[in-house]
Amino acid sequence: MSWIKENYHVAALGGGTLVLAGLGYLGFSGNQAVNETFNVPSPNQGKTTTAEGGDIAASVTKTVTEQNPVIHQKTSDGRPVNLFTSVDLYTKDGNKKELLDLLKIDPVHPPIVNQWWVDHRIDPSYSDSPTMDQDSDGFTNKEEFLAKTDPNDPEDYGALVQKLEVVKVESDMWRLLFKTVLGKGYQFDFNYVPFGKRLMTNRIPASEVITVGDTFFSSDPGKDRFKLTNVEKRAFEGPAGKQMREWATIEDQNPSKNKKQFDLPFNAKKAELRDITFYDHRVTLRLNAIGEEGNEITLEESGSFALPANGADKV
Repeated sequence: MSWIKENYHVAALGGGTLVLAGLGYLGFSGNQAVNETFNVPSPNQGKTTTAEGGDIAASVTKTVTEQNPVIHQKTSDGRPVNLFTSVDLYTKDGNKKELLDLLKIDPVHPPIVNQWWVDHRIDPSYSDSPTMDQDSDGFTNKEEFLAKTDPNDPEDYGALVQKLEVVKVESDMWRLLFKTVLGKGYQFDFNYVPFGKRLMTNRIPASEVITVGDTFFSSDPGKDRFKLTNVEKRAFEGPAGKQMREWATIEDQNPSKNKKQFDLPFNAKKAELRDITFYDHRVTLRLNAIGEEGNEITLEESGSFALPANGADKV
C-alpha cells in the first residue's frame, strides 16, 4: 500500500490547503487589478486616490457610454440611429417598389431641409407638416425651423412679437376751441367724438375763467386733461392787411401724449379747424402663442406691454 493510501486524510487536507491558497491568490490579484483599473482606494496605501474628477461612478458611466455600441451609432450618411430603431423609408405616389430615404432626396417641404425632420423625428409625409405645431407652443414646424428652435420643446420658441396679431385699431377724434377772452381770463370748448359713438361736448361755464398755469376741465369729457401754459399775440395777414391775434399754448396731460403741446388760434376759422383736430389712438393685440390665444391687450399710443402679458420685460 502506498503512502498516499495509508495517509489519505493527510494528503486530502494538504491538497485542500493548496487549492485554498491558490484561490486566495487569484482573488487578491483580481481585486488588485480592479483597484488599479478604476483607481479604487487601496487599503495598503496611506492616502485615498480617486478617479480623475473625483467621481468613480461618473468616470465608469462615461467610459461605458462612450464604448457602448448601441449608443451614438450613425449610418454612412451621418444619420443618428439606435440599433434597436428602424430607419423610416417613404414612398412617392404610393409606389411601394421604390422606397425613399429622406437623406437621399430633395427637400420634401422647402425651405425645411430633410435632415431637420430626421434629427427631430417628425413625420414630413403630410402636406401640412410644415404648419403643424409639434409641441403646442403656437409656433409651426416651419417657424421653428426658421428660428432654429426645438420643435419638441414647448419652452423653446422664436420671438413672440412675430405671433402678435392686431385685432382692432380705434381712434377718438377731438377738438379744443379757444373761444373767449375776458380780461386776463380765457374760456375753451371741447368737442369729443369717441370711436363709434356720438359727439360729446364740454364747455367752461361763463362764471369760470382759465388763467395761464391752470388745468381744465373740471368734469368729463376731458376732465383735468389740458393745461394752459401760455397766451400771446401774433401778427397775421388778414383782409385788412397785417393784424394781431391771440394764440393759446396748451399742454396735453393725457399720459399717452407725454405732455405734448399744441397752439390754438383765438376763434379759429373754418379753414383752420383741420389743423386743430386731434386723435387718441388705441390698438387691441392678441398673442397667438404659448397658451395666450384668446387673451387680448388694449394699448394706448405711447404705451408699453410685455410678451407674454405677465412677463417682466416691457416693449
